[in-house]
Amino acid sequence: MRRIGYAALLLTYGVVSSAAAPDISVYPVRVTLSRAAAASQLEMGNSGDAPDMLQTQVFRWTRQHCNDRAEPADSIVVSPPIFSVQPNSKQVLRILLVGAASDREEQTMRIVLTEIGIGKPEPGSVATRLAISIPVFVMPTSPAAPDVAWSVVREGSQIRVTAHNVGNAHTRLKALRLIGADGVAVSNEPHSDYLLAGDSCDWTFPAAHLAPGARVIAATEERETTLGVPAP
Repeated sequence: MRRIGYAALLLTYGVVSSAAAPDISVYPVRVTLSRAAAASQLEMGNSGDAPDMLQTQVFRWTRQHCNDRAEPADSIVVSPPIFSVQPNSKQVLRILLVGAASDREEQTMRIVLTEIGIGKPEPGSVATRLAISIPVFVMPTSPAAPDVAWSVVREGSQIRVTAHNVGNAHTRLKALRLIGADGVAVSNEPHSDYLLAGDSCDWTFPAAHLAPGARVIAATEERETTLGVPAP
């Protein structure tokens, strides 16, 4: 088993194996840098019974309509770039901002840690290649904060909820709930999407049977907002 933070991608093939395996953890699961605090670190732990080897890559991370985009970046350096974590031990990764921080808007990166050198699985076993993606936020030199503008429109038998972050820093969605006029939740699903500076996201809900007086409750890391649903 591999134990990691929320921002991880697991790729597997084969079937379950009982062979010795690493058990990787990482802390913290997101990093904030600035011109004044240009260095940080990640701590990789291995509580399993086999060593693991990983490599690091840095990407500039953007989102458009809540779809992730990434391209290689060199404004952050991670050391060591290739490392091993022995069983029941830890490895510290040093992170250094070498590019200039923006004057106006938060910059967003991702550090991707990928397993290497796993080799071919034995018959009847599974080889799991692990990739951990850690978001990195580089604060601008001017004050930074998210500012989410919400809207709700009715489109035939559904409603569309849109969030546009017009601020200069990210936020993270926590919940988006559709509440009927009787106060009963019609839809109550947790959300964990990042809303980066300048990005917009939208979601649709069925609304054919919604009576007047329904509302949407949208929660981010900073605040909760109540939005009225337009009458049909």
